[in-house]
Amino acid sequence: MKRFKLLFVLLLWLGNLANANAKITQVHVSAGDVGQGFLVERLDQCFLVTPEHVVKDELFGNLIGGTDLRSRGEAYPVQTFGYDLTLMVSSGALNSECGIAFSGLPTELPNLVSGASRLSVSSVNSDGSSTVTPANLLDSDLLYLTIDPSHENMIFAQGMSGSLVFFEDTPVGMLQSVDAATGQGRVLRMDRLTETLKPFFGASAGVVKFEAAQAKDEIGSVDLGSSRKAVPLQLVSWSHEPIAGTRASFAIDNDKTTEFRMALYDASPVMLEFFLGDELVEFSEVKIVSLVKEGTARIRDFEILTARTSEGRRGWRSLHSGTMLPNESEKLISLVPSGAKRMTLVIRSTWSEGSELTLNELTLF
Repeated sequence: MKRFKLLFVLLLWLGNLANANAKITQVHVSAGDVGQGFLVERLDQCFLVTPEHVVKDELFGNLIGGTDLRSRGEAYPVQTFGYDLTLMVSSGALNSECGIAFSGLPTELPNLVSGASRLSVSSVNSDGSSTVTPANLLDSDLLYLTIDPSHENMIFAQGMSGSLVFFEDTPVGMLQSVDAATGQGRVLRMDRLTETLKPFFGASAGVVKFEAAQAKDEIGSVDLGSSRKAVPLQLVSWSHEPIAGTRASFAIDNDKTTEFRMALYDASPVMLEFFLGDELVEFSEVKIVSLVKEGTARIRDFEILTARTSEGRRGWRSLHSGTMLPNESEKLISLVPSGAKRMTLVIRSTWSEGSELTLNELTLF
């Protein structure tokens, strides 16, 4: 027992150490304007944090990573915040270098900032190379730092908005604007930035309110079908009471126009158990379809559990944890091929309040 506890503590320490040493991936952003941003990871998604004025009204942005690979990617806005911040969903090769989890960002800076006289502003150029501009800390308050370049022949140029400002190796803020008259830069403190974004990246239980930038349905739906044959399913149990007039079989009838609706009467997770067969059935993709209507809640965080037994409470293992974004009505999850006799979909949180939760279709391939 002592060995087990020691091993657990060691693994926890190593996990925290790896997260602390994770490097932030900075990117060059080309959207409504040219600017900078950085990537953060949450479950199975990679997000870009960038100033709102860099995105403007654009639906997509092109990204170039400031890493050795100089990978490219795309992003679309999912939510805007105060303090000129926008959160975008990243996709493409760049996601393999997403880097740091949101929980790894600094949340307290007062002592660090008050003792910092020399800072550095890190930016990514359009070819993926990096530029570091030394800077002096002129002033600080609870929201912003005021800085200027350390050398007379250096300036904070156009396209640097969104650059991270470092004290040694620690990010202390994001450059948001430059005063044309003085050349001084205004930097949103990193602790204020993380505080502002925390409701989005917070705990994966309960309800999270959001204001989506624009739903995918409004910019053209995406076919998330698969060329593989679907696995026959039987929905055998569910945790929440079905709404009158709906049937559990509607969630597995291969028809997105039908829906299985459940009453949300508390904050407990919604659990739906599916029977795959008496023999092990192999699958590598799961598709979730939830078409939201007025008064219904949007699925946020979910988990997929599988069991290699036909019955009983034991033997379940977690296969995947993920997030459906506020503007996603369909999600296709690619998995390592796995054999199971049962599968459970656990819906742990929702993006919006509602008296009902709708599942139009769940398909395994």
